[in-house]
Amino acid sequence: MVRDPRAFWTVELLNTRDLQQAAAGPPATPSGSSASSANAAGEHFITISDGHFVDGCERFYFTGWNQWEAVESGAGAPHLYGSVLPINVTAPQMLRQLMQSAASQGLLVMRTWADAVDSQYALETSPGKYNEAIFRGLDYVLVLALTTNWGDTGSVDQYVSWSGTAQQHSDFFSDANCQALYKSFVKMVLTRVNSINGRTYSEDPTIMAWNLINEPRCYQCAAAVKSWVTMMAAYVKSLDPNHLVSIGDEGFYTSGTAATNINPAGGWAIQQGQDYQKFCQIANIDYCTLHLWPDNWDDVNLTFQKNWIIKHAQDALAIGKPAMLEEYGKQIVGGNNVRNQFYNAILSEVYNQHLGRWLAGNRV
Repeated sequence: MVRDPRAFWTVELLNTRDLQQAAAGPPATPSGSSASSANAAGEHFITISDGHFVDGCERFYFTGWNQWEAVESGAGAPHLYGSVLPINVTAPQMLRQLMQSAASQGLLVMRTWADAVDSQYALETSPGKYNEAIFRGLDYVLVLALTTNWGDTGSVDQYVSWSGTAQQHSDFFSDANCQALYKSFVKMVLTRVNSINGRTYSEDPTIMAWNLINEPRCYQCAAAVKSWVTMMAAYVKSLDPNHLVSIGDEGFYTSGTAATNINPAGGWAIQQGQDYQKFCQIANIDYCTLHLWPDNWDDVNLTFQKNWIIKHAQDALAIGKPAMLEEYGKQIVGGNNVRNQFYNAILSEVYNQHLGRWLAGNRV
């Protein structure tokens, strides 16, 4: 199993129709077209109603996948960090083929990041300086992830190193300069006019939702993370009232809550700065998120994994918001049958809990 350690501000791109349109290749630069004309053609922003995702007037149930290196692929990178381009196939062609395959299998949502994996293709090269060629790759993909806890490029540690005042990883959530740098990046992305279709990102219904940060970790500082999420969710909504906003957290329960027994074994999860129940209750967070990586978390017990999904679904229901299992995966240890047992159990529980919405993690 390979997990992307560099997931930034994440976004969910939606809809098989849109995937197929994107897979067909970049359309000609529009003449007189706009987001309003697209909406008139029947596209809708995904919304929340009575604790459910809604597309137009219908409930929206979906499956999907996580995709890394989409931005650099869209930009035409000649080499990729975690994969090898087929002979005589360019990165954009491979991305189109991948999206065509996904659409043909009924996958409706792709989650990726608003920056590159490889630092040589960084979108933001220094504070406030952006690589237009990579931004055009992002235009091509139309799915984003804002920042990440992991890695170097566009990550928490990148902002800490740029801030001039933050000293360590945990300072990211409270340091004023880090907050200003993050907001600057968010504003640049949300107000970006797509070079291919002429739409402002904040007005493009192809985008389903924004994740604020993939898997935030802050040792024993859940209050600081919650304060940061509250601030940044409100900031995103002030610039983009059209799209859903979520966090992108793993869904750990913090100390002092009755649900800590639901965490992975070993007691480490309560110290990671996440508080699933309180995070879900933040006003500008539209839906709850959870991940499930039993091997990485050193808890491969199927009972834990089922209870993890059940408890998170129950909490989201009590709060009145939908929940998304947006990452999961299992190593191939003991053969495919062992991994398939995990997948069957997890997806059955997702179905039983009426989550009806999940995204596969990166798998090898």
